[in-house]
Amino acid sequence: MSGDPEQEYFADGITEDILTELSRFRELLVISRNSVFAYKGKAINAQKVAKELSVQYVVEGSVRKSGSRVRITVQLIDAETDRHLWAERYDRELADIFAIQDEVTSSIVSILPGRVAAAAQDRVQRKPPENLVAYECVLAGKLLHHRSTRADNEAALRMLERAIALDPGYAHAHAWKACVLGQSTVTGWCADVEATRRALIGELTKALSLDENDSDVHRVLAAVNLTVHHDYDKALYHQERALALNPNDDLIVVQQGEVLTWIGQAEEGIEWIQKAMRLKPLSSRELLESSRPRLLRRTALW
Repeated sequence: MSGDPEQEYFADGITEDILTELSRFRELLVISRNSVFAYKGKAINAQKVAKELSVQYVVEGSVRKSGSRVRITVQLIDAETDRHLWAERYDRELADIFAIQDEVTSSIVSILPGRVAAAAQDRVQRKPPENLVAYECVLAGKLLHHRSTRADNEAALRMLERAIALDPGYAHAHAWKACVLGQSTVTGWCADVEATRRALIGELTKALSLDENDSDVHRVLAAVNLTVHHDYDKALYHQERALALNPNDDLIVVQQGEVLTWIGQAEEGIEWIQKAMRLKPLSSRELLESSRPRLLRRTALW
């Protein structure tokens, strides 16, 4: 906004970083750099842009330099309703522009997918199930899974099976179905634990064959190898793979702490759990509470 070419490069860099990091979340369809940069420098209407690009959400922001400080604003807009879902402002010293770029990108990317998912849940609740696309079925399944009740677990399973019926090649849906099945085995909500475990391993095998770069596939594989097979080498391999694919996913980051704690590296594990709390400050209490009982009981990481 200052007209300074140096700040224009900085804004472009942040935009590219956000695009790259958001693309790591396999459940999100993120429009490419070339497409979004076509709007650079133009007065735009979020709803018009969303229609032209066939997207449901728009992230927009600004960069402004003042002396030795830089102010970055960002907001998430629901293009269907033209409603602001989230906004944040970052004021930083301009001592290390690249460090600022990394920090702000990480902060934004750790928040946005959750905000998108929450907004999508509102849409899910307004629509009858027969009108849901596979993506929204998965989002609904995730929400129900995280409520951690037997009825919600069963409803989550139905949603994920619906997603797979709509799109059999949707690796992310298979991965989350495995996650829901895993929850049912450790809580005693299934009639046959061994049969359910075979089913969840089948779902993970299918998911991995469909998309070996889905971080959630590796996250759940890490949990299965750790808690079911007690194969720590494979568990660490899949956990590190998940982390490499998406280092900003708080579920993966907190599980890194849990895995390390499980294998006896508690001090390092605590550092990762604290990092997860920083990545998702709005729900750090929930993250802490969800990790504590699992670590104490050494049960499955679902």
